[in-house]
Amino acid sequence: MAAGSTLGAAMLIHFFEPDTGDFLRSVEMPTVRDRIGTVLTPAGGTLAAPPLTTVGFRPRWADGEWVILPDHRGEVWYAPEGRPVSIHKLGDPADDGLVSNPPPEMLARAKDAACTAIDVAAEAARLRVMTPGAGQAMEYARALDQAKGVLAADEPSPADFPLVAAADASASDLIEGARAIVVGAERTDAALAVIRTRRLAGKTAVRAATTLPEIHAAGAAVVFA
Repeated sequence: MAAGSTLGAAMLIHFFEPDTGDFLRSVEMPTVRDRIGTVLTPAGGTLAAPPLTTVGFRPRWADGEWVILPDHRGEVWYAPEGRPVSIHKLGDPADDGLVSNPPPEMLARAKDAACTAIDVAAEAARLRVMTPGAGQAMEYARALDQAKGVLAADEPSPADFPLVAAADASASDLIEGARAIVVGAERTDAALAVIRTRRLAGKTAVRAATTLPEIHAAGAAVVFA
């Protein structure tokens, strides 16, 4: 404490960042007065109370008074060429030529990427209910056709339906085998229908999004498990 100064009653001291003036906190602490009774505030502090602010605004000490500035810190804005810029200071980023939403071409690329990711995830989900391979898919399709033929025939012969009869050539097992093939196909179709519904709904939501966070959220919401 400086010579000639005295301790006074506790008062609220309002501190700000020395370099920027951004409000930090208010602390109740004993005051120090000089010989003529003037309260001496610590460096980076003032007796002047900062104004009340709403969400999205913060006070700053500038030129001996508090001013209220927009607070976009932690947000990502965009330069005119589409480069993302993280905001670390108070003030309106638009004053620096930034925009809150990315350019249309960036949104378009993000939507394409999200839709591609949905398609890739959908294909992985399909492979969990189907055997991969074009030849295998053709075999299953023809076996299903033959299975339906077996069930439609009055007296099916294993020789007429070789793909159904491949496991067992007896006539009785031919019908049971055909039924199993049809039931399996119906289960697969039901699973594929769920995948298709979720895939198309997800891509529709992505295309309807208007911001990057909305695009990412729409893509992340598509689950095929």
